[in-house]
This record gives sequence, structure tokens and C-alpha cells, in this order.
Amino acid sequence: ALLSLTLAGPALAQAPARDDAPIRQFRDWIVGCDNTLACTALGKTEDSDWVLRLDRAAGDAPVRVSVVDVPASGPAAIRLVVDGQARGPALRLSDAAEGVRRAQLPPAEGPAILAALREGRTGGVMGPDARLLGTLPMGGYSAALRWMDARQGRAGTPGAVIATGNGSAQPPVPAAPRVA
Repeated sequence: ALLSLTLAGPALAQAPARDDAPIRQFRDWIVGCDNTLACTALGKTEDSDWVLRLDRAAGDAPVRVSVVDVPASGPAAIRLVVDGQARGPALRLSDAAEGVRRAQLPPAEGPAILAALREGRTGGVMGPDARLLGTLPMGGYSAALRWMDARQGRAGTPGAVIATGNGSAQPPVPAAPRVA
């Protein structure tokens, strides 16, 4: 699913934008939500194959921030970078499975990284030798997460990532459809 959503970027750029579409592209970012309002936003580095992935289930779930090494060819440990400054702890990538490795940021670090990305001009992935492995353009980051906030009913509430406010809590999690 990650690769199909990542590779769908060029096709999405051709499609007209609809607010009710399940997948949208906002400049450098792609975001999609399923019918239970679980959403994923993806930003791909422009000079390598690293992907920053933001996942959030409906309800009061936190945003899970992870980095994906699609060709599984990078170093075993990386750090996220915002505007040239390392942010958060070193992340150890998982063993390769089907050509993909993944590292997830500890949940307590998520809000600080999301805020830094919101304020930053560029993100990136840095190797253990402090060499930049890929630059992540931030064009559309705020718009993508604002759309995610709206889709999940979080806009205008304290639980929103971008569109925060003092509104009441978001709506309950929709029930998953049953297949007979």
C-alpha cells in the first residue's frame, strides 16, 4: 500500500482535486484516508528514495511518525533533520522485508517533530556520519495535514495537528464495514 500510494503521486497530480476524494496530493505531499478515517501522509525526498510517513487512526490516536527506506539500501540508523538541524533521537531501521526498511519515532517525540516540520522549510534524513541522505521538500505539508485534520473531524479542536482550536472533541471512530 505504501509503494502504491507513493507511486501514485504523478497520477494524482493530473486528477482534479475534490475535497471528498480518498487520496489527495498537496504539492510535495500525498495524503489518503480510508473509510474508517485512518489516514496516511507521505513525503518523499526529492534526491533519494527515503519517505517520511505520518499515520493517524481516527479518534484520539496520536500521529505515528516513521521513516521508510524503500530500496533498503541506506545505513542501519538515521536521524530526521529540519532546516539542517538534527531532530529527535537516532532511529534504527528494521531488517529489510520485501525491499523496505522502516524506523518509527518514539510516540513522545512525534509532536515536536510535527511542529518543527510545520515551521521548517526543508526536512531530511541524515546518516550516522551526519551526512544528509535525502532532502524532504515541505511544500504542501501543512495543507496535507490540515486536510487530514478536516477528514478526521479534528479541525478546530486541540487534537488537530495543524488546524488546532478550542472546539469540542472529534467525532467517534466510524465502524468498519462488514463484508458478508
